Amino acid sequence: MWSVLLGLLGLVCISYQTPLAGRIDYQTEFNNFVQKFERNYENDAERTFRFNTFVQNVDKMLEDSKKMPTAKFGINKFADWTKEEKAKLNGLPKRTRPMSKLDKLSSKSSNYSLPQSFDWRSRNVVTPVKNQGQCGSCWTFQTVAIIESHTILSGQRAVILSEQELVDCDKLDQSDGCNGGWPNAGLVYAVEHGLPTEKAYPYKAVNQDCHARYGGNGRTYIKNWEFLGPDENAAAYQLMQLGPIGYNIYVPDSLFNYQTGVWWPSDADCKAAEDSHAITIVGFGTENGVPYWLIKNSWGANWGGLGGYFKMHRGNLTCASGYGIGDDSGDFGDGNEWFVAATL
Repeated sequence: MWSVLLGLLGLVCISYQTPLAGRIDYQTEFNNFVQKFERNYENDAERTFRFNTFVQNVDKMLEDSKKMPTAKFGINKFADWTKEEKAKLNGLPKRTRPMSKLDKLSSKSSNYSLPQSFDWRSRNVVTPVKNQGQCGSCWTFQTVAIIESHTILSGQRAVILSEQELVDCDKLDQSDGCNGGWPNAGLVYAVEHGLPTEKAYPYKAVNQDCHARYGGNGRTYIKNWEFLGPDENAAAYQLMQLGPIGYNIYVPDSLFNYQTGVWWPSDADCKAAEDSHAITIVGFGTENGVPYWLIKNSWGANWGGLGGYFKMHRGNLTCASGYGIGDDSGDFGDGNEWFVAATL
């Protein structure tokens, strides 16, 4: 089997200043990729399969660069991953809100007075970017990112908390560890049980038997959490008041190859995406006239060109998939489950 070294996420740079289709030396680029990411394929057949996958992904990346001039893309660790392998990173249950629901939402714009930009990182409220590995546990990373920042804002010392306990122990509302779950289910768990530190319950990126030690010292709790509605100006204001907030997205393939700029997929690309991913919003701003959310991702600090963060278009609920509400009815409540925040 081929090996994926989860800690190595640098970029092999390709310029997109001129059209490259038909002029790329795919074999040379693939050889560079294999060397940079220390790939070790099982046999020649596996290597050939990965090369063909690499070519398909690079071609798709070039198409995306033409369709999305607001962002730049590059070859990274996902370049030889198949669609099915990448889908395993997107760990939200299939019972997400259909994209067709977005068509019924008006474009809301409240009158909140907002600064041109805001970034919780500059206030030392955001903990380091982590790596979920080959496990559909993004939902736990959103939960923990929110709580870690919330803890600092509550006046407590910064602490790195455990995603693995949620992977192993939180079974609320379809949550099933590496097979996916809901971030809001993780917040419910943190209200009831608290979370231990990463050191006490380290991350393994696999499902294990639960071995939580409830009731002891060293667990971090939150008092409550809430959903936020579709008004993105209101969400930005709440982010400034409450700290980083959660947001769930459908994931077009272009995100995997993101490097810099504002990721702004078309509605058609969002609607065509089959899988959903949990992310954490830590700020907002404008780049070259394009408003964006600043996103803390969970694919490692060296993914992309912004230290594991990315900028996503702000203003049209980009690729929004929403949240489950705690039952299996497929209902999404009153339509206000678009963002989530821990409350102070």
